[in-house]
Order: sequence, then structure tokens, then C-alpha cells
Amino acid sequence: MSKTLRLGFIMGGGVSLGSFSSAALCESIKQLLVYAEYEDTAGQKRPYTRIEIDVLTGSSAGAISLGIMLRGLASPRDQYQFLGYNSYPHFRQELQQELLGQFGEAAYKMMGEQPEKFEDLLAIQGVQKLQEHIWAKEVNLGELLAQNKEKVKTQAGLLDRSYIDEMGHRYFGFPQQQPVVSQRRLLAPRVLFACTLSNLQALNLQGSQKGSPFGSALNDAEVYKSHAELRCFDLNFGEVKEEFFHHYPIPWRQFHLGPAYCYENKGQQKEMGSLLNMAYWQELSASCIASAAFPLAFEPVRLRRYRHELQDRWPEALAAEDSHIFTYVDGGMFNNEPIREAMRLGSYLDQLHKGGPDYDRLMLFVDPIVGEIKEDFQEGSTQVLGLQRSWLTGRAKWGARSPLARIGDKLPKLVSALLHESQQGEWRKIKAVVDRFEERKKLRQYQKLQYSGKQLPPQERQVLRQFIEEKLAQLRQGLYLPPAYLQLSQELSRILSEEQAFFADKLPWQDAQALWDSLYAYVEEQKIKAEEQAAWDLALSFLGLDLGLGLLAKEQKAKIVGIAPFDFYRSEKEPYGLLQLPGLGLSGFAGFASEAASRYEARYAAYCSFRILRELGYSSAPADLMQRPPAFSLAQFDQPLLNGVREALLQRFSQLVPSEYRRALPFLEGFLSDSLDRFIGQNIGPKRKCIHIELRLHLAKDTYCLRGYDEEGAYKKNQLNPKNWAGREYIITKVDYYPELQTWSGPNLGPDNRLWLDRIRLFNEQEFMPLPLPKIPEGHPAYLRAYPVFELDLRTETEIGVGRAISAEEWQLLPDPKSLDTPEY
Repeated sequence: MSKTLRLGFIMGGGVSLGSFSSAALCESIKQLLVYAEYEDTAGQKRPYTRIEIDVLTGSSAGAISLGIMLRGLASPRDQYQFLGYNSYPHFRQELQQELLGQFGEAAYKMMGEQPEKFEDLLAIQGVQKLQEHIWAKEVNLGELLAQNKEKVKTQAGLLDRSYIDEMGHRYFGFPQQQPVVSQRRLLAPRVLFACTLSNLQALNLQGSQKGSPFGSALNDAEVYKSHAELRCFDLNFGEVKEEFFHHYPIPWRQFHLGPAYCYENKGQQKEMGSLLNMAYWQELSASCIASAAFPLAFEPVRLRRYRHELQDRWPEALAAEDSHIFTYVDGGMFNNEPIREAMRLGSYLDQLHKGGPDYDRLMLFVDPIVGEIKEDFQEGSTQVLGLQRSWLTGRAKWGARSPLARIGDKLPKLVSALLHESQQGEWRKIKAVVDRFEERKKLRQYQKLQYSGKQLPPQERQVLRQFIEEKLAQLRQGLYLPPAYLQLSQELSRILSEEQAFFADKLPWQDAQALWDSLYAYVEEQKIKAEEQAAWDLALSFLGLDLGLGLLAKEQKAKIVGIAPFDFYRSEKEPYGLLQLPGLGLSGFAGFASEAASRYEARYAAYCSFRILRELGYSSAPADLMQRPPAFSLAQFDQPLLNGVREALLQRFSQLVPSEYRRALPFLEGFLSDSLDRFIGQNIGPKRKCIHIELRLHLAKDTYCLRGYDEEGAYKKNQLNPKNWAGREYIITKVDYYPELQTWSGPNLGPDNRLWLDRIRLFNEQEFMPLPLPKIPEGHPAYLRAYPVFELDLRTETEIGVGRAISAEEWQLLPDPKSLDTPEY
């Protein structure tokens, strides 16, 4: 008895955290190759005969990781050239030693008893080495910020996208630019690869009302515009004859192992490209790069899209064109977790595998950035007062914030709100479908209990059948599937496979030909036995139930496993928390600043894959197979490299300044350099919850000042002086509090986390009184404020000029600004 395990992968984005994603991807495949088992009919555990990868969906950096793996597995024997080896035999020998060292006896056994699977293991080990080399060593901020290239100076992005373009050309390429895929490993005969894209040109999803002369009045209601797109490549590692091309889904880009040819379908030109032509691999590479074109950091990517891909969304202005070049940015903006798309692609392939060899389906979802569920009530537009720093002198002062600054505070929240509303809650939708499967199970059971072997009245049968066939046709048209798919006979066959135990004694189950003849006769409305007619009527009613639950053409074949950076350091007991990876800083670019961080992420990803697959029962690996890597310290970030990053960023910012304003740059360089130091220092590590707090000191006189400190905590003459605000003397400063670490930061905080109020003298300041910070324990009302403001009343002390010991409890939390509907009486 043999059985195949079919794998699909869903990869989220994460910029430099591609080091985690790619390693988790490859290690999961290795663990399953060596340790995945199924239970045979006798209840015995057996290893899968073969493991195949047939679905790949990715977003942003995840799309690039999947694309590199696809290219590597299509021709694994030429990967040695990318890693500096002289020949494949030399490369293979090293890969073999690494695998024997990692898996020990299990690898030796596989090498002797399952040599084909061992070749698969060698291939994915090679891809894993290449991925780590790319993400940990080759892609770094030094290269991305390289200023010695003239083309960088004119790019519409902070970083050098041409460096990524060159990498795509290299790693998706073949020796002598002649693709050879005859030695492919692990890839199924047909692979569906999809990546998310964000089109800067909004396309219509629905047309406006054209039946009425006043239909344009409904444009906003009827026309839904969208920027999110999915591009799917249908890779056939065999030749597809032209007479069968019409069976393939229309919107996908199809490639095969044969000469390219064109086919006209419904008046549209559609092409079957050749995997032996380098141009089609470059199209795949360009799509992956477009999916990862992080906004502002990289210049947008221009891609040629085809009418058959966009179908109803094709702009009317391009009615005479079969293709057009659109501009794209990071696909993760609107869909960073293309789970639903992967499930659809897997379901499509599963429909084709019916009646074939037995298999299981497993979908692995790899996401390096899984947000903790936190609530944040802070919103900075209510901040009326604030600190400003002079661009020329660097000195700080406080005062009323400008309207422009307050408007600017809204932008992050507005952008976040737009992205949250536009991003699809993919897992929520999939879970809703899974829940409906459970509901269907209960309702079907009720129908079975009511079954009496009687046929439906002919008129009712005809109405139900017509309704189901209309819905199948609509679904087929909506998914742009060929007419041969989603037919009534196929759906009735699905029902039978799901309810085999119930229908086994009601239909000729033991005779495959007789069963098929009975199904054919029912669909063609020919006369059959009364008991068979009744059984098929029940199956038809099951289809009607699926229609009502939105489960038409859906199967519960696939199982989903999530691979994420769980924190295995804090606790060995479930439920596990999530670990923020070191590369998460600088908006996901921090990993590019440290090879040590990227290599740690690759090792930790492999460990997470091992632990998760083993603990969920998908792998029988021994518990001591892999040791947890030592925890990463932010001190491992290479300081000279970070200094180089700061200098490169400073130079790049100077290039972004229009030439007519560059005369002012010498005056601004100190300010920019300090700002970049603070930005890198605050963002190089994992992002933690931070509460921005305003502290107000209410004074009696203006002869006092608040001491200033530099970044190292040393005293400097950068004090804040009192100002009259609303008829009172105040000094106002701003601090940040990190609840998880219970630490504070701010320009007026001393090394002991205290403020110092000093007397102003003619030539210097005189120490007057230390001030503790307010206490903000868990559950404090400050966490619920849009912008918490604390006030400390020091009028008595500053009036008589005598200091005293101030307690943290004396700070008063001021009320939030009133809501518009607050009564005035």
C-alpha cells in the first residue's frame, strides 16, 4: 500500500524576516520527508511513499522565498554554483554529511531503503543552504544603501531596488540562460504558484448600472474599486497538448515543458508559455519582486498584465489592448496572509486527483510576524502641547503644537485604519467555512434519519436540480473555470465519497462501472431502479444543503498547520507565547543590518518547525533531535555596521533633498545624524508597547528650569524653561513608558529615572529638587487615555524656594478632552 503527502505552503511577508520564513519552509519539508507517517487500514504507522509540493502562495518576502525554492527544486543540481562550489558532486557530498549529522540513523535508513526520498532530502537541504546565504549574507542594508551606483540617486525609493532586481535575475536564472528542469525534485507534475500584488491603479470589481439613463448616479454604490490582486502561475512539468488547453483556468498564466503557443478563448488571446524559455522564469521573478516592493523603501515595480488575467476588471479604456503595464507595490499591504487563495488552489487540484492514487493534503502557513492581540487607545491628535527642537541649535523648547503637527499625528492611525479595513481576515473566513462543515454534518445526519427510501416528486426534483445547476454555472463563471469543471455529476460524486458509509448499501458500490452507469443515468434523467433513484435524490438534497451553507464545490480535505516564532524560552508548557524576532526592528529591515541576527532567525525557524510538527503529531521525530538555539542578544548587532548604516542613510537623505535646498544641509547634518541615531537605537530591537505621556509641572515663578540630558544620560545645558500657559506658569516635557520592561525614556530623564528641577542663575543653574516619575501599574487609567497627561503642583515649593521630598503618588492624571456630546450643564 502506498500513499502520497501533498504539501501546500502559505508564506506571509516580513522583509528581512525572510530568513525565518525560508528556513521554516525548508526545515518543515525535511522533517516531513524523514518523519511523516500515515495510518494504514490495519492501524499501522507507515512512512509516506512520496511527498509532493503542488501549491505555493506567498506575499511580499514570502513570495520571494517560495519563488527561490521553486526555482531551486526545478533544477537542484545547478545550485552549487550560487554557493561557490566547483561541482555538484562536491556540493552533494557536503549536503549528505550535513543530513547524516542531523538525522543520524533515520537518514542512513532512508538512503538505503528509499533512495528517491533521500534525493529529495538532498535537494531541499541545498535550497535551505542557498536561502540562508541569500537572506543572512547577501541581502544587507549596506548593499541596499550602496551609494556608489549612479542609478540609486534617481530611484523613487529609499533603498536600491536594482540590487534586488539583479538578485532575482541571478537566482531565478539557469546556466547559459538555458532552463533545464529534467532533474526536478519534490515538485508535483503540476504546481500552482500565486503571489499577492498591490496595484497602484484601482480597478473596478463590478460595473455600473447601464440599463438606466440615470445609472451613473449609482456609481459609488455599484462600483467597487480594489487595489489587491493575486497573480497565479500554472506550471506543468510535462507537455500540454493544444487540444487540451481549453480545460485550463482562464485567468492563470500557464507554462509547460514544450514549445509556446497561443490559444483564443472567448475572443481573448491566451498563451501557453514554455518552461524552457528564460523569459517566463523572468516573468515569475519580476512578479515576486513586485510582491515584495515595500512602499517608500523600494521603487514600485512595473509589470505587464494580460486581459485574460484580469477578466471583468480589465479597464474599459484598454478594450482594444490584450496587455498593459501596471505599477505595483508590496502585495502584503492588503493581503499579507493568502490562506484562502491557497485553499482554493488546493481544492482545485484535489478535484482533479479524484479517482487517482490515495493521498493526504497538508497546508503549512509560515508567518514570521504574528501580532499579539493588544488594545491601544493612544491617539496623538489630542496632544495640544509638545516639545520642539531647533534644527540649527538642537536646543529643545515646549509650546503649543502647530496644526500641521497635530494633523500629522492622525496619519499613522488613518493609514492603519485603512489597511485594517482593506486587509482580509483570511483565517476568520476559513474558520467560518470549517464551522459550517460541522453544521452540515449535523444537518445531514438529520436528513439521513428522515430518509425512508422514497423518491422526490418529479416536479420538486426538477426545481431543485435546475436551481443547483444554475448556481454551479455561476460559481464556474465567477472562478473563470472551464465548462468541464463543477458539473452536477462531479458534485454528486463528491457527495458519495463523503457519505460512502451511508450510500454503500443503497447504490451498486462494489461494481464501479455499475455505479458510474447509475450516476450517468440519473444525471441524464434516464430510468433507473426506484431505490437508486431515491438515493440519488437524497444526494441531490445534500447538494441543496451545501448550497444553502455556501459549501458548494468545497471539500474538507486539507489540514492547516501554522509555523510561527513561538517563544520556547519562557515556558515549555502550552499555550506558548510569541517571540519577537531581532530582525523585526526598523519596520522589518533590522535583520538586514546584522548577519548574526539573520542566521539566528534561520536556526530558530528550523527549531520551531521541528517542535510544532512534532507536538501536533505530524512528525515522529525524537524529542532530542534538535536543541533550542541560545537566545539572541541585541548586543550582537554589529555596531560598526550600524554606524555604516547611519552614514549611508544620512547620505541617501541628502540625495532626496531637492538641489535648491542643499545649501542648508551643512546646518542640518548634525540634527539628522542625531535623529538617525535615535531612530536606529529605538527601532533596532523588537517593537514593544509604548505609552507616550505628557508631564506638566505647575510652578509659581519662572525662575526655575527642568534639567536636560544627552543620549548617554550625561547632564547638558539643554534645559526647559517655564512659559505662561492659560494664565499659569508651566514646564512641560514628554516621556515614554514601556510597560513590559517597566522602563522610561525621555530627554529630561536622568540616569536614575528622575526629573531634576533647577534654579536659573546668571551664569549657571543651581540644583533644587529631584522629582520622581508617576507610578503606572497594570490597570491604571492612563492606559485607557488617548493621550495621558500628568500634572504635579509645585507652586508652594517654587514660591518659597524650599525643596522637599516629592512622592510619585502626588502626580495627578488629568481628564481626557471632553466628548462632543458631553452636557454643558
